[in-house]
Amino acid sequence: MKIRLIQITLLIILVGLIYPISFPILGVDYSGNSVNVEAGVGLLNGHTTYQIGGNFNSNSGSGHFRFPLSELRFPLENIFYVYNSIEYTSKNKWRFLVSVKIDASNYAGKLRDSDWGIFYYNGISGTSENSLDIFSKTDTYVDFILWQFQFRWDKKINSKSYFSPGFGFEYRSFNFTGKDVRQTYPSCGSYGICSSYPDININGRVITYDIQFYVPMVMIGYSYRFFKKWNLNIDTGVSPYLYVTDLDNHLLRYKKSKGKASGQSYMASLYITYNFNRRAGLNLGASYSGYSARGRQKQVYYKTSSEANRGDWAKIDYRVFSSTYEFVLSFNYLFT
Repeated sequence: MKIRLIQITLLIILVGLIYPISFPILGVDYSGNSVNVEAGVGLLNGHTTYQIGGNFNSNSGSGHFRFPLSELRFPLENIFYVYNSIEYTSKNKWRFLVSVKIDASNYAGKLRDSDWGIFYYNGISGTSENSLDIFSKTDTYVDFILWQFQFRWDKKINSKSYFSPGFGFEYRSFNFTGKDVRQTYPSCGSYGICSSYPDININGRVITYDIQFYVPMVMIGYSYRFFKKWNLNIDTGVSPYLYVTDLDNHLLRYKKSKGKASGQSYMASLYITYNFNRRAGLNLGASYSGYSARGRQKQVYYKTSSEANRGDWAKIDYRVFSSTYEFVLSFNYLFT
């Protein structure tokens, strides 16, 4: 991951340096066009969560559970990343931007895994399907890469401001690893069965989880220049359709769960830029992104255990939702 970060950074800087120089060499009229290269660091917070429950069918039958039956909340807490982008602006004010963010730190916080109604569905009398029966926390580590592509058109409003409608595509990939789990049974006391369900502590890797978001977007932005050297940039975007795939590997249960879902997303950002001169600037920004999708998950046991036989499978209703907050500090340089 870190080698890939270095490769991408060097590629973006190299393109930013060579691209504008190549035009006069090739005899192309470059007047009015520009290339903006930006690099910086960011801080990401939030989570990505999935829930299962509702209707199910399996190799042994079908039925209905409460929703959610289970929820896994994967943390994204205070993760530093490196940000790079390159943006080409034509003389007729069309802009094309490619940006990438890659993690620079890995510890993400505590995974929270919650299960409701487990005692009820296992036939223990006097229990409720709505009680939180199993809860665990797991140290979680993450690698991620976030790509974004934008195509925008700048429409001048007056000498100090313009708006920029356009469209884009975002690819988000998170790879989580969970280690050292502590599992408890919060409702056992109310049912008087705690002696049969003692707390569990297991060291080592217990789960991996990979999720990818594919997000086409419609976007509109607004930029305003003030105090001669300052710019305020506000951006919003919405995706009426996004696609999500994920893969959960419960290593202790020998079970892989693969989900596919579709849904919507939205984003908003605010950036302030101080321009040292007409070429160089310092940027400080904040942004929020939200994602929600529904679909089906297929679960397969890949090894026989006390829980199931190898090859046993089930399909169940499934929901994914994610929210991220970001703060970015970056430096940009304009080649004309």
